[in-house]
Amino acid sequence: MFTKKLKSYKLQANNGFTFIEVTVAIGIFAIIMVILMDFIVQNYKSWQETSQIVEAQQNASGAIQIMIKELRNIAEASETGSFPLESAQNQSVVFYSDCNSDSRIERIRYFLDNREFKKGTIIPSGNPIEYNPANEVITAIAKYISNGNDPIFYYYDENYNGTGSSLTNPVDVTKAKLIKVLLKVNVDPYRPPSDFILESYVNLRNLKENY
Repeated sequence: MFTKKLKSYKLQANNGFTFIEVTVAIGIFAIIMVILMDFIVQNYKSWQETSQIVEAQQNASGAIQIMIKELRNIAEASETGSFPLESAQNQSVVFYSDCNSDSRIERIRYFLDNREFKKGTIIPSGNPIEYNPANEVITAIAKYISNGNDPIFYYYDENYNGTGSSLTNPVDVTKAKLIKVLLKVNVDPYRPPSDFILESYVNLRNLKENY
Protein backbone atom coordinates (compact mmCIF):
# COMPACT_ATOMS: atom_id res chain seq x y z
CA MET A 1 0.00 0.00 0.00
CA PHE A 2 2.75 2.44 0.90
CA THR A 3 4.54 1.65 -2.33
CA LYS A 4 1.41 2.38 -4.36
CA LYS A 5 0.91 5.79 -2.68
CA LEU A 6 4.52 6.70 -3.30
CA LYS A 7 4.19 5.82 -6.96
CA SER A 8 1.00 7.88 -7.20
CA TYR A 9 2.73 10.93 -5.63
CA LYS A 10 5.64 10.60 -8.03
CA LEU A 11 3.21 10.41 -10.95
CA GLN A 12 1.48 13.65 -9.92
CA ALA A 13 4.81 15.38 -9.42
CA ASN A 14 5.96 14.30 -12.85
CA ASN A 15 2.75 15.60 -14.47
CA GLY A 16 3.70 19.26 -13.65
CA PHE A 17 1.01 21.94 -13.11
CA THR A 18 -2.59 20.94 -12.62
CA PHE A 19 -5.34 22.19 -14.94
CA ILE A 20 -6.50 24.70 -12.31
CA GLU A 21 -2.99 26.08 -11.86
CA VAL A 22 -2.56 26.50 -15.61
CA THR A 23 -5.96 28.24 -15.88
CA VAL A 24 -5.08 30.65 -13.07
CA ALA A 25 -1.69 31.38 -14.64
CA ILE A 26 -3.28 32.10 -18.03
CA GLY A 27 -5.86 34.36 -16.37
CA ILE A 28 -3.18 36.35 -14.54
CA PHE A 29 -1.13 36.62 -17.73
CA ALA A 30 -4.20 37.83 -19.65
CA ILE A 31 -4.93 40.49 -17.03
CA ILE A 32 -1.32 41.68 -17.12
CA MET A 33 -1.42 41.86 -20.94
CA VAL A 34 -4.68 43.85 -20.90
CA ILE A 35 -3.23 46.32 -18.40
CA LEU A 36 -0.01 46.57 -20.40
CA MET A 37 -1.83 47.10 -23.72
CA ASP A 38 -4.08 49.75 -22.16
CA PHE A 39 -0.99 51.52 -20.82
CA ILE A 40 0.65 51.42 -24.27
CA VAL A 41 -2.51 52.66 -26.03
CA GLN A 42 -3.03 55.52 -23.57
CA ASN A 43 0.60 56.59 -23.87
CA TYR A 44 0.39 56.45 -27.66
CA LYS A 45 -2.77 58.59 -27.64
CA SER A 46 -1.10 61.04 -25.28
CA TRP A 47 1.94 61.20 -27.56
CA GLN A 48 -0.29 61.78 -30.60
CA GLU A 49 -2.20 64.57 -28.87
CA THR A 50 1.01 66.22 -27.69
CA SER A 51 2.50 66.01 -31.19
CA GLN A 52 -0.69 67.48 -32.67
CA ILE A 53 -0.67 70.34 -30.17
CA VAL A 54 3.00 71.15 -30.79
CA GLU A 55 2.50 71.02 -34.57
CA ALA A 56 -0.54 73.30 -34.39
CA GLN A 57 1.35 75.83 -32.27
CA GLN A 58 4.39 75.75 -34.54
CA ASN A 59 2.25 76.21 -37.67
CA ALA A 60 0.42 79.17 -36.15
CA SER A 61 3.68 80.72 -34.98
CA GLY A 62 5.21 80.30 -38.44
CA ALA A 63 2.12 81.81 -40.08
CA ILE A 64 2.31 84.87 -37.85
CA GLN A 65 6.01 85.35 -38.57
CA ILE A 66 5.40 85.30 -42.33
CA MET A 67 2.42 87.64 -42.05
CA ILE A 68 4.33 90.07 -39.82
CA LYS A 69 7.18 90.19 -42.34
CA GLU A 70 4.76 90.91 -45.19
CA LEU A 71 2.92 93.60 -43.21
CA ARG A 72 6.19 95.18 -42.14
CA ASN A 73 7.19 95.42 -45.80
CA ILE A 74 3.80 96.67 -46.93
CA ALA A 75 4.06 98.50 -50.26
CA GLU A 76 3.68 102.24 -50.59
CA ALA A 77 0.85 101.55 -53.02
CA SER A 78 -0.63 98.69 -55.01
CA GLU A 79 0.28 98.33 -58.70
CA THR A 80 -3.04 99.97 -59.54
CA GLY A 81 -2.14 102.93 -57.32
CA SER A 82 -4.56 102.20 -54.48
CA PHE A 83 -3.80 102.59 -50.78
CA PRO A 84 -1.70 99.64 -49.60
CA LEU A 85 -3.98 98.72 -46.67
CA GLU A 86 -7.24 97.84 -48.38
CA SER A 87 -9.30 96.43 -45.52
CA ALA A 88 -8.90 96.29 -41.74
CA GLN A 89 -11.43 94.00 -40.09
CA ASN A 90 -11.48 92.18 -36.75
CA GLN A 91 -10.77 88.78 -38.29
CA SER A 92 -9.31 89.69 -41.65
CA VAL A 93 -6.83 92.08 -43.17
CA VAL A 94 -6.16 92.88 -46.83
CA PHE A 95 -3.02 94.67 -47.97
CA TYR A 96 -0.48 94.91 -50.77
CA SER A 97 3.07 93.66 -50.42
CA ASP A 98 5.81 91.94 -52.38
CA CYS A 99 5.45 88.65 -50.53
CA ASN A 100 7.93 86.61 -52.58
CA SER A 101 10.57 89.22 -53.52
CA ASP A 102 9.78 89.09 -57.23
CA SER A 103 9.31 92.86 -57.59
CA ARG A 104 5.57 92.37 -58.06
CA ILE A 105 3.12 93.76 -55.54
CA GLU A 106 0.63 91.04 -54.59
CA ARG A 107 -2.75 91.52 -52.97
CA ILE A 108 -2.64 89.55 -49.74
CA ARG A 109 -5.59 88.59 -47.59
CA TYR A 110 -5.39 86.88 -44.20
CA PHE A 111 -8.66 85.69 -42.69
CA LEU A 112 -10.28 83.22 -40.32
CA ASP A 113 -12.46 80.52 -41.84
CA ASN A 114 -14.11 78.46 -39.10
CA ARG A 115 -11.07 77.17 -37.19
CA GLU A 116 -8.56 77.63 -40.03
CA PHE A 117 -6.39 80.67 -40.59
CA LYS A 118 -6.03 81.19 -44.32
CA LYS A 119 -4.07 83.30 -46.77
CA GLY A 120 -5.33 84.49 -50.13
CA THR A 121 -2.91 85.85 -52.73
CA ILE A 122 -3.66 87.62 -56.01
CA ILE A 123 -0.88 88.35 -58.49
CA PRO A 124 -1.55 91.45 -60.62
CA SER A 125 -2.27 90.71 -64.27
CA GLY A 126 -3.88 92.03 -67.43
CA ASN A 127 -3.65 95.23 -69.43
CA PRO A 128 -4.60 97.51 -67.88
CA ILE A 129 -3.22 95.78 -64.81
CA GLU A 130 -5.69 94.58 -62.19
CA TYR A 131 -6.10 92.28 -59.20
CA ASN A 132 -8.68 89.80 -60.45
CA PRO A 133 -10.54 88.14 -57.52
CA ALA A 134 -10.97 85.02 -59.67
CA ASN A 135 -7.19 84.54 -59.56
CA GLU A 136 -6.96 84.46 -55.78
CA VAL A 137 -5.05 81.44 -54.49
CA ILE A 138 -6.16 80.45 -50.99
CA THR A 139 -4.16 78.23 -48.67
CA ALA A 140 -4.77 77.14 -45.09
CA ILE A 141 -1.69 78.10 -43.08
CA ALA A 142 -2.78 77.29 -39.53
CA LYS A 143 -5.43 75.03 -38.01
CA TYR A 144 -7.20 74.73 -34.66
CA ILE A 145 -7.65 78.50 -34.25
CA SER A 146 -9.99 79.07 -31.32
CA ASN A 147 -10.58 82.83 -31.44
CA GLY A 148 -14.24 82.21 -32.12
CA ASN A 149 -15.80 85.66 -32.49
CA ASP A 150 -12.89 87.39 -30.75
CA PRO A 151 -10.72 89.67 -32.92
CA ILE A 152 -7.48 88.51 -34.45
CA PHE A 153 -6.42 91.97 -35.58
CA TYR A 154 -6.32 95.19 -33.56
CA TYR A 155 -5.45 98.48 -35.27
CA TYR A 156 -3.81 101.55 -33.72
CA ASP A 157 -2.99 105.02 -34.97
CA GLU A 158 0.36 106.84 -34.79
CA ASN A 159 -0.38 108.13 -31.27
CA TYR A 160 -0.48 104.69 -29.67
CA ASN A 161 2.24 104.34 -27.01
CA GLY A 162 1.44 100.96 -25.53
CA THR A 163 -1.71 101.98 -23.72
CA GLY A 164 -5.11 103.01 -24.92
CA SER A 165 -7.83 101.59 -27.12
CA SER A 166 -7.56 100.31 -30.65
CA LEU A 167 -9.30 102.04 -33.56
CA THR A 168 -13.02 101.36 -33.60
CA ASN A 169 -14.90 99.72 -36.45
CA PRO A 170 -15.19 100.58 -39.22
CA VAL A 171 -11.45 101.27 -39.19
CA ASP A 172 -10.16 104.14 -41.29
CA VAL A 173 -7.30 102.34 -43.05
CA THR A 174 -5.41 105.59 -43.57
CA LYS A 175 -5.07 105.98 -39.80
CA ALA A 176 -3.81 102.49 -39.02
CA LYS A 177 -0.06 102.57 -38.33
CA LEU A 178 0.29 99.61 -35.99
CA ILE A 179 -1.41 96.22 -35.98
CA LYS A 180 -1.61 93.74 -33.13
CA VAL A 181 -2.12 90.13 -34.14
CA LEU A 182 -3.57 87.73 -31.58
CA LEU A 183 -4.15 84.08 -32.41
CA LYS A 184 -5.56 81.52 -29.99
CA VAL A 185 -4.63 77.92 -30.73
CA ASN A 186 -6.33 74.90 -29.19
CA VAL A 187 -6.55 71.45 -30.77
CA ASP A 188 -9.62 70.66 -28.68
CA PRO A 189 -11.28 73.78 -27.25
CA TYR A 190 -13.70 71.70 -25.19
CA ARG A 191 -11.12 70.23 -22.86
CA PRO A 192 -7.72 71.10 -21.36
CA PRO A 193 -5.14 72.32 -22.11
CA SER A 194 -6.32 75.89 -22.41
CA ASP A 195 -5.71 78.15 -25.41
CA PHE A 196 -2.15 78.76 -26.50
CA ILE A 197 -1.87 82.51 -27.14
CA LEU A 198 0.29 84.01 -29.89
CA GLU A 199 0.54 87.79 -29.85
CA SER A 200 2.67 90.12 -31.94
CA TYR A 201 2.80 93.76 -33.04
CA VAL A 202 3.89 95.15 -36.39
CA ASN A 203 4.51 98.70 -37.55
CA LEU A 204 3.27 99.53 -41.04
CA ARG A 205 6.41 101.40 -41.98
CA ASN A 206 5.72 102.32 -45.58
CA LEU A 207 2.24 103.81 -45.34
CA LYS A 208 1.93 107.17 -47.03
CA GLU A 209 0.23 110.15 -45.47
CA ASN A 210 -0.94 111.78 -48.71
CA TYR A 211 -4.03 109.69 -49.48
